[in-house]
Amino acid sequence: MTNEEFQSIVIESLKELREGQKVLEDRQRALENRQMGFEDKQSVLEKGQKEILQLVKVIYEQTADLTEFKTEVNDKLDIMAEDSEVMKGLIGKHEVDIKVIQKKMEQRTYNAIY
Repeated sequence: MTNEEFQSIVIESLKELREGQKVLEDRQRALENRQMGFEDKQSVLEKGQKEILQLVKVIYEQTADLTEFKTEVNDKLDIMAEDSEVMKGLIGKHEVDIKVIQKKMEQRTYNAIY
C-alpha cells in the first residue's frame, strides 16, 4: 500500500467518523429536547398533584365538619324525641291528637276563607 492510498483511507475514515459524530450530536440534541419536554410535563404533573392534595385536605376538613354537624343534629333530634315522649306522657296522647285535629281544622277554615 502506498502512502497516498494510506492517506486516502485515513481521510475517508475521518470523514466517516465526523459524519458519525454529527449524527450522534444531532441525536444527543434531540434527546436533550425530549428530556426538557419531559421535565416540563413533570412540573405540570407535580403542580396538579399539589392542587389535588389541597383539594383532598379541604374535602377532609369539610367531611369532618359535616360529621360533627350530623352528630349534633342527631343528638338534638334524640333530645327532641325524648321531650316529645315526655310531653305526650304529661298531656296524654289524646290531647295531642285533639290539638292536631284542631290545627288541621283551623288551617282548612283559613284556606276556605282566603
